[in-house]
Amino acid sequence: MKNKKLKIAIPIFTLVIAIAVAWAIHSSFAVPTNNSISISCGTTTLNAGEGTDCTIKGSSNGLTGVNFNWSKTSGISISNMAKKGDWNTDMIQGNFVSLTSLYAKNSSFDIASFRLTAGASSAGTSQTFTLYNIEYTGDGEAALSNKSLNITVKAKPSPSPSPSPTKTPTPAVKSSNNYLSSLSLSQGKIAFSKTKTNYSVTVGATVSSVKINAKLEHGKASYVAGYNPRTVNLKYGKNTVYIKTVAENGAKRTYTINITRSKTSSGGSSTKKSSSKSGSSNKTSKTASKSSDNKLKTLYLSDGVIKFKSNKYAYDVEVPYSVKKITVKGETSNDKAKVDGFGKHDLSVGANTIKVVVTAENGDEKTYTLRITRKEQSKSKQELDSNNYLKDLSIVGYEFDFDKNKEVYDIDRGGKESLEIKAYTESDTAKVTIQGNERLTDKSEIQVIVTAEDGSNRTYTIVVHDSNDLMFTAIGIFLIGLLSIIVVVLYKSKKANKE
Repeated sequence: MKNKKLKIAIPIFTLVIAIAVAWAIHSSFAVPTNNSISISCGTTTLNAGEGTDCTIKGSSNGLTGVNFNWSKTSGISISNMAKKGDWNTDMIQGNFVSLTSLYAKNSSFDIASFRLTAGASSAGTSQTFTLYNIEYTGDGEAALSNKSLNITVKAKPSPSPSPSPTKTPTPAVKSSNNYLSSLSLSQGKIAFSKTKTNYSVTVGATVSSVKINAKLEHGKASYVAGYNPRTVNLKYGKNTVYIKTVAENGAKRTYTINITRSKTSSGGSSTKKSSSKSGSSNKTSKTASKSSDNKLKTLYLSDGVIKFKSNKYAYDVEVPYSVKKITVKGETSNDKAKVDGFGKHDLSVGANTIKVVVTAENGDEKTYTLRITRKEQSKSKQELDSNNYLKDLSIVGYEFDFDKNKEVYDIDRGGKESLEIKAYTESDTAKVTIQGNERLTDKSEIQVIVTAEDGSNRTYTIVVHDSNDLMFTAIGIFLIGLLSIIVVVLYKSKKANKE
């Protein structure tokens, strides 16, 4: 009878130990419920021209993403803005930062790092760096108030009284002259003026390359590396070339030359002719090695739906009156291209135009234009359906638990470049649009956008990965199993000693 009771007690005792271990693990991850963000730098007092490294930190209970814009006053500059910590995806374009994580972040965590430098002419001033439009997403979803950091730039110290009547020589002021004194092309003519920075010229179809000649007006000015006078190859159509100068004091100026090469039906012969010019190929190889890819791979809006194609450059979107701001996101086809226009934009009632400018590695620009119409406030008493929830979401070949209130899902893509997704809305009047479900790679995001009858949107995001990280699950199972074995061994050992 006693042995029977012991056999029953051992598994019960083991279960109690396992529950205690699970509770301990859970408690170790407990976090405060406060959402906050902070900015810290090595120092907040700088001399003019000095810099300091800064960090943006956050605190939350369960966030999986953070978005914000940043701004600064004119007396400081910001460089090297980058994610900090184990974020899975990041998008840092211009003054917009968007980070996402596969798992919930709790307690304090790093968000981003950057370099802050006081301007050479900002001595004796107070400058400010500010975060705004701050959003935490996930279980810790919250909109945070603006966060600012004040920087004091020291005034230049007054010269000490000299015992000698000799006057202290005034330090030479560095020149701000970054003008060109001349600018010309080997083919085509331009009417140069040093204060005019944009030029357009058309050349014949047989002109496959052009040599750009330029001279600096000031002896201590220089050119930005890669943007000096040079020979450039021309493709048919528009070619944009930049000559960038730097004054002695660091001030920069850009001269832009748009060269249009006429098209011809005998394009092959003109190419052959250009290649026969000896010597020019060596001079242009550096330019040719830089990517000219200035297209977007994806383009998303927080409200409204666009059917994006990388070679379509204008879109018309209509949003309801309730949408006062809209966020523009996307990815470039080439990771060396830069984008201006991502982030949050205010919308006025009526027509709004947002331009997203993509600059390739070689300086070529491409502009995507978003014409967004914000509707006027409806005077009708009829209520439109605002239900933008999915009733069910499934992926053929995958099993996961769908919850209409959960908007982010992580799956192993299994090497597939696209997924077969089935989405069903709760409301018959709602519509579904799926974006990004092509050319999938590790950490690609698929957007399942549900648009209600009243125009409001809800986006479900599927993040695909090349492997599943089951480390924490495996550790938990291993610990529970190990503790169970230890308990049984100790019990049997104790029983044997008594006998």
